[in-house]
Amino acid sequence: MGENKYTVVYNKIVAKSLTKKNCKYWFECVKNYLIARDVWDVIDGTIPKPPEDDENCKEDFVSWRKKNASALHVILISCGTRAFVHISQVSEAKVAWNILNRTYSYNSSPLGSESELETEPVSEPPVLDRSSSSLVDPSSFNPSTMRGEEVNYDVGVLYKAICENNWISAKAFLEEHPSALGVKITCLGQTALHVAASLGHVRMAEKLVGLMAPQYLEIVDVDGCTPLATAAAYSGHLRLAQCMVNKNRNILAIPTSKGNILPVTLAISNGHREMGRYLYSHTPLEPLEPKNGIQGVKLLYWCLTLGELGIALNLLQKCQELLLAKDNNGTIPTMKIAGMTPAFSDGSELVLWKRWIYKC
Repeated sequence: MGENKYTVVYNKIVAKSLTKKNCKYWFECVKNYLIARDVWDVIDGTIPKPPEDDENCKEDFVSWRKKNASALHVILISCGTRAFVHISQVSEAKVAWNILNRTYSYNSSPLGSESELETEPVSEPPVLDRSSSSLVDPSSFNPSTMRGEEVNYDVGVLYKAICENNWISAKAFLEEHPSALGVKITCLGQTALHVAASLGHVRMAEKLVGLMAPQYLEIVDVDGCTPLATAAAYSGHLRLAQCMVNKNRNILAIPTSKGNILPVTLAISNGHREMGRYLYSHTPLEPLEPKNGIQGVKLLYWCLTLGELGIALNLLQKCQELLLAKDNNGTIPTMKIAGMTPAFSDGSELVLWKRWIYKC
């Protein structure tokens, strides 16, 4: 009764707006409501955003757009005015959910981190931990503090154009200020391509990549994420990965600074299977070898955990040293195979795995 009117949400979904103290309650209530409304699948990645400009996906996009609008509406009317500030410019429910997730520190440990390698995977798609950061209007700070160079234009104009997926406005701005392609335009240290990739704006990202020098794709944000890593963690669109990798293959082997995770592992662990398979087929073996760290162990763990057995077997065939390789906690990912019978349609596939392992 004594609650401030700005912190009470008067709807049938939650009793109170989102705060760090009640985040578990809030997220569980909203998630269950979204499941009941049959729109949770646009947030957990079961139904990814189809390309807007692909005629073959027109019906799928219309269906996704309706679900996305419904899910985003639920989040917006339930989060409260303070939380709304963080997602006011967001047009996708999945992105809004992830932003609130990391801002309010709910289930936000970095995916693929050592803490997750020793436990069973959580039901939520893991996201990069940015709980110490928040989204702000990019025009409120000077990008020179991010890049070490002075700019005399308002990067907020470019940020707004990308968020609205308005290529005409973005192109006009970049024609006038071509150096903006390499400037970090958000407080998270993201370039224009980072923002487009995180929002899943495929055509926008493809246009930006077409204008960029290859080295621009190696620029990292505050978490050490390249635009490819950002795409792998959030939107998961195959075409995003393809256009970036075709421009600069070096980005396949650049891990994040937080969690030390390769793009292929980010894609697999977030359930972006198509992108994950593509990235694996192009990722060099060297960074996955145990002698060069635990990147291969992390990838193997998530493949076995999420049933991406084709990649797991191929990786073990190429690098048998991973068979008994341990992570930083002394865990051996291949030991998960012993309890994986439910993951196989019949016992024959599991027998083949065991035979191969025993043969090694």
